[in-house]
Amino acid sequence: MVIIETVKSFFFLIVCVFTAVTVLSQSFVYRHYTRDNGLAGNMVYCSSQDKDGFIWFGTENGASRFDGKNFVTFTTEDGLTDNEVLEVYSDKKGRTWFICFTGGLCYYYKGKIYSHKNDKNIPENLVLSKRSFSGFYEDNLGTVWFLSESLWGYNENKKFIPFIPEIANENSSKLYHIQVLRDSGKYNLAILIAERFTDTGILYRYDSLGTYKRKIKNIRVFSQDLGNTNIFRKQAIPELNLFNIKGNNVTLFKIRNDSVILEYSKNLKWDITRSNYNYTTGVHIISTYKHGVQEVNDAFEVTGTELLNEKISSTLIDKDNNRWFSTLGNGVFFRSKSAISYYSEKDELKSNDIKIIHFLNNRIYLGFKEGITQELVNSTFYNKSVIPAFNRSFNNIKGVYQNSKGELFFCSDRSVARINKAGAISYYNIGGSSVKDFSVVNDSILLFTSHSGTYLVSPQGKIDTLIHRKRGTTIESANLVGFSHYIATIDSLFYLDTSKRLNHISLYDFKKWGRISDLKYLNNGKLIIATYNHGIKYLYNDSLFSINNINGLISNQIRKLYIDSFQHIWAISDLGISKIILNRKNEIQTCLNYTQSDGFSTALINDMCINKDTIYLATDNGLNFFHENQLSKDPDHSVQITSFLVNNIPVELASKKLTANYGNNIKIKFNGISYSSSDFLTYRYFLTGDNPEGTITSLNEIELPALLPGSYSFKVLAINKNNIESKDNAIIIFEILPAWWQTWRFKALMGLVSCLAIYYVFKYRIKRIKKDEAEKTSINKQFAELKLEAVRSQMDPHFIFNCLNAIQHFNIKEDYKSAQYFMAEFAKLIRKTLNHSHRDFVILADEIDLLEIYIKLEKLRYEDLITYSITLTQDVKQQAGELLVPSLIFQPYVENAINHGLKYLKDGGGKLILNFEIQNNRLFVTLDDNGIGINKSKKLKEQENKSRTSVGISLSESHINVINKIHDLDIACTIIDKSALTPSNQGTLVQLSLPIKQKNV
Repeated sequence: MVIIETVKSFFFLIVCVFTAVTVLSQSFVYRHYTRDNGLAGNMVYCSSQDKDGFIWFGTENGASRFDGKNFVTFTTEDGLTDNEVLEVYSDKKGRTWFICFTGGLCYYYKGKIYSHKNDKNIPENLVLSKRSFSGFYEDNLGTVWFLSESLWGYNENKKFIPFIPEIANENSSKLYHIQVLRDSGKYNLAILIAERFTDTGILYRYDSLGTYKRKIKNIRVFSQDLGNTNIFRKQAIPELNLFNIKGNNVTLFKIRNDSVILEYSKNLKWDITRSNYNYTTGVHIISTYKHGVQEVNDAFEVTGTELLNEKISSTLIDKDNNRWFSTLGNGVFFRSKSAISYYSEKDELKSNDIKIIHFLNNRIYLGFKEGITQELVNSTFYNKSVIPAFNRSFNNIKGVYQNSKGELFFCSDRSVARINKAGAISYYNIGGSSVKDFSVVNDSILLFTSHSGTYLVSPQGKIDTLIHRKRGTTIESANLVGFSHYIATIDSLFYLDTSKRLNHISLYDFKKWGRISDLKYLNNGKLIIATYNHGIKYLYNDSLFSINNINGLISNQIRKLYIDSFQHIWAISDLGISKIILNRKNEIQTCLNYTQSDGFSTALINDMCINKDTIYLATDNGLNFFHENQLSKDPDHSVQITSFLVNNIPVELASKKLTANYGNNIKIKFNGISYSSSDFLTYRYFLTGDNPEGTITSLNEIELPALLPGSYSFKVLAINKNNIESKDNAIIIFEILPAWWQTWRFKALMGLVSCLAIYYVFKYRIKRIKKDEAEKTSINKQFAELKLEAVRSQMDPHFIFNCLNAIQHFNIKEDYKSAQYFMAEFAKLIRKTLNHSHRDFVILADEIDLLEIYIKLEKLRYEDLITYSITLTQDVKQQAGELLVPSLIFQPYVENAINHGLKYLKDGGGKLILNFEIQNNRLFVTLDDNGIGINKSKKLKEQENKSRTSVGISLSESHINVINKIHDLDIACTIIDKSALTPSNQGTLVQLSLPIKQKNV
């Protein structure tokens, strides 16, 4: 909003509405729990706190157990005798007893509810009528007494004992009503008996051992009902006081030297539902049906009133001195022991939504939205308007400042007002900017930062200097005078020195820590920086330090900072406030966290200030105020193990020994109990054999799916919002039983069987090795013989004779050159054959060279009646010098093709084709001839000479089988008569398939 000159001249009067409202009594802050929060029902009859710290509520829909965060409801499905629970009592042994609408008695203990159905010690016919039931009492011997038309006790031996004999014998005919009283004198148990049709009764008293000691007669009682009676001893007064409260009437008796003195009878005009007596303070806390909760002294004079409009059924003061108020129809109200007070609109507060709060000159200034301000002085509110009325809906109060002249400056989103001591108001022209923060330089120059930049405004109210163009977030003065300010923008942090020059501070990394929400400067030179997502940073001596949720803060989302008179840092976050004290080493000495659980009216706190020892919080739900010593620095908290489940089936925690089988899934559930740190509890647990430092978790259950057999101890403790561990821990001991195959008997048996098995396996292995060695020797011998036979078969006498004749023929013809060539090739063949016969594998190129020599000699031998070709694919050519093949494996098939196929062709024209190729990492060799074929060759041999047989092929087959067996190969050979494929075709096709075997591999 632009404050134009015409508006500035407009008369705008300060309105101090001194219709000051003196607040005689402030309101307490309550937490309200209903069915919406998990409570079983809104009709709550009673409450109790058990030994572990849980709070129990009896409702019309079951019993609810509360740990400060979550409700757990128990109904008839869990074992209650009826879902309408009228009375709840927790004894010292950890049992919680229930009186239900049907009158059936039951109790909860270590995760399970017991009644006559599963506890044989509870008589099935024990029915306690609500009409005459008047309560529970536990004496010093640990016996729990149940009070109705009769008296029953449940002793430490888990046995129900009936009415005390001496009383029963004396009153068998005139018994009307029984009341067990708390006797704080030298006696333990006091029992008041009302006689039928009279207004008097008899008091029986017992010592700490339960021995009958004293009887006092003629005590006046109400003939219809004893009501709510308490007997107690006043300190330093040798007499007993007995209060009897019935309906709206109270009667006080004094019992002295066995005499009964009526002190007074008073009509309280309240419909009393229940009363409690605080033996320490001497205060009666009376719950009423129409008048809330009344606190009275021994004279029954009212000393305090709470929840006037609620129908209170019971009031419980827990172990931490918190108060729980059960209502008939409106759930439960909780008031923290801190008893934080607050002002709201009903106390003349202008609005419950307070934006800023500031303390100056014994006045507390409050700022609201719409430009409204208010002053609080000595519990009195004064209304003050200092911001123009127009466009107030977009005009939240941002801050208050006082210069050395005593002038006040009020800043809002759209305007800055200056008020001198005489009350005159002037306004600064901020040019329509949306102000984020401001300060005053040299008592009159306005420095403000806004969405459009940071500016200086002259004392005359006009903008005269643009300091920085980027959007600002906050400003902090380093000194009271001069241009010594820190300015934070959307992405930078600057220091404005006395020459109006901006100095960039690079230590703060905006990309890493984000934008700055607030700045505060300490007297010792530390600059405290609040961030939106990364806690607090502070600069000191060119070093940057961090405070976050790891080292103490309750949240990293810091909205605002406050520095108290001791230079302690208060951080306002989205979850509450944190008080930080730094030591001289710039380390955190103390970090205390306070939240809504401490009694604040809301978690959303906008601002704070401290006046002397009173802390004021500006919230969106009124003005909270309290003394810091009202808040516990070490709030009580504990932890209890609530469930032990095996494969999701609960096991009774009351069992003497908890066991599970190996392989079972173990789940352990535990509850932290705290009414001031409930939302911030974490846990540290220890498991036998696990991390000795423990494991931190925010979950309240763990799963242990694969534990080895053995005994285990599981211990867990709770850690509150101030990182303080609970004084006591919860512990559970259980055992994982071994599977049948993990028992020592089975292991011993298996050891014996293993030894026998090893013996026989070892024996069999030796036998097998001997056999394998024998077979290997036999195979090697066979292999050597096959090699020799292969050489012999290749050195066919006819072949040698013909080769020698050919040499002689060339010599006779004096063709010495051909003879010499033939003789050289023949010698080369003989040498290669002998050389290859000593090796298992040879290089493919050498084997092909041998074949080609052999075929050439055979061709000369048959006077060129045959032709041949040897074809190698490109990849075979490239690898022929590296591939290994069994020695002399191809020659027998070539010899067989020439001597048993091609030589029988009358007119010559024989053709032999060899092809080498690689497919799928295997070498394929094809020998294709156009001879007479296998079948015709066999017939001719039979006709020529029946006694002569060719052994070349059978030797080759045996050769391949031996190689496959010794070298674990899979060489395959296929021989096909081509006439079988095509009748018009003749010849033989031999196909060899060999695995690739590389040289030096």
